Amino acid sequence: MYLVAVHGIDPKNTTLVPTLARLLGCTAYEARGRLISAGPSVVAHGTESRPLQTLASQLKAAGFRVLLLNTAAIERPGLWWDARSFELSPTAWRITTQEGERTVMKWRQVSLIVRGKSRIETSSTEVHHGKRFSAARAVASGGMVRKKKVRTETTKTGTDHEGFLHIYGPGSVIVIRESDITYTGLGSHLKPTRTANFMTLLEVLKRRTSHAPFDDRLLRHAGLVQILGPTLDPASHTHLASALLATVAAL
Repeated sequence: MYLVAVHGIDPKNTTLVPTLARLLGCTAYEARGRLISAGPSVVAHGTESRPLQTLASQLKAAGFRVLLLNTAAIERPGLWWDARSFELSPTAWRITTQEGERTVMKWRQVSLIVRGKSRIETSSTEVHHGKRFSAARAVASGGMVRKKKVRTETTKTGTDHEGFLHIYGPGSVIVIRESDITYTGLGSHLKPTRTANFMTLLEVLKRRTSHAPFDDRLLRHAGLVQILGPTLDPASHTHLASALLATVAAL
């Protein structure tokens, strides 16, 4: 998939709205929704590169700052390291992934930290056993047996949220998921709760990489939607929003 995004937008510059509406073939109201923040903001996506390259050129000619990204580069194997545990040292940290692979990233190599929340759909089923009156059995048995065993199931669905960190380095991104990592690497700073440990790790990372930008726009669902636009599902494209932030930060 290919993405076209605009960035470096002045939300107060309303003269861009009709131009974007014309190029995208949408209403002014829809175009205004893409320009209410500085961006990046995805304005188009698809599987064919040529029409998106044409759109990107038209947007540039109209004065927009434009990104054209191939998501294959963002989703390539070996880029995202999903951490299971970590070890801290004065100059670097060592990560062990969920698959047992290991990598080392030096603090001075960190170029960006992105903090966000992912939405998780939850489902649980409760099974209940009991007895209830059965008129048919009472008649058939002459009143001797009047109850039968019953089994009922109740399914409950809900939504939970999980904090995450994306730590960008040279050629790789370390992914910290609040509930999927062991915090023993904090040593004496270990806290009694998962959330407290997550925040402690975040503060450690920020102190040791004070040179690197920190972006927390993905904490808010509205911020995620603003970056991805109305047609990309935030639940399955959070990594694309993060990668767009990283691309802009590197410019």
